[in-house]
Amino acid sequence: MERGKHQQRSGSSSSTNSGFVASIRCNCGREAVVRTVKKGPNLGKKFHSCPLWPDTDCKLFKWAEGGDAIADELRFQLFEKDTTIAELELEKSLIEEKVNKLEVTKSKLQEETKKLTAEVTQLRIELMKSARMEKNVSMAFESNVFDRQKHVSESSISAYRLDLIESQTHGCLTDPVG
Repeated sequence: MERGKHQQRSGSSSSTNSGFVASIRCNCGREAVVRTVKKGPNLGKKFHSCPLWPDTDCKLFKWAEGGDAIADELRFQLFEKDTTIAELELEKSLIEEKVNKLEVTKSKLQEETKKLTAEVTQLRIELMKSARMEKNVSMAFESNVFDRQKHVSESSISAYRLDLIESQTHGCLTDPVG
């Protein structure tokens, strides 16, 4: 009964693993048991102790053979995982830095695009004004040419009329055009 009570209380930090080991006896004369460390830096490491521990004054404690290899393997696995985590955190940091630089570049390009769009809009407005002005100048020129032709035609007609009137007054009809 006392033994069951002992195993229940000691289960959080160690447990009986492979039963009794006949070759090792504790200071109180009982056969020592092999236990496994459940917490701390020696996690997984095996050791010999009194079967009544911790309810005894027996101070037997001896690392079991081969326990160091298991603990070393676990430590190595932890080291590998920690190294992988550190490498991934570094890679993440570098990627975040690249993303920040790309965001700054994107922002600059967006600003430049806005400026260029405004310039293109202004050039289109100026082009439309220029086209209107050209059309107005063309219309004015055509109007001026038409007015000149009209004036020339009217002048010719007036000159013809004057010649006609003059010839009628002098009594002879001559063709001023011909």
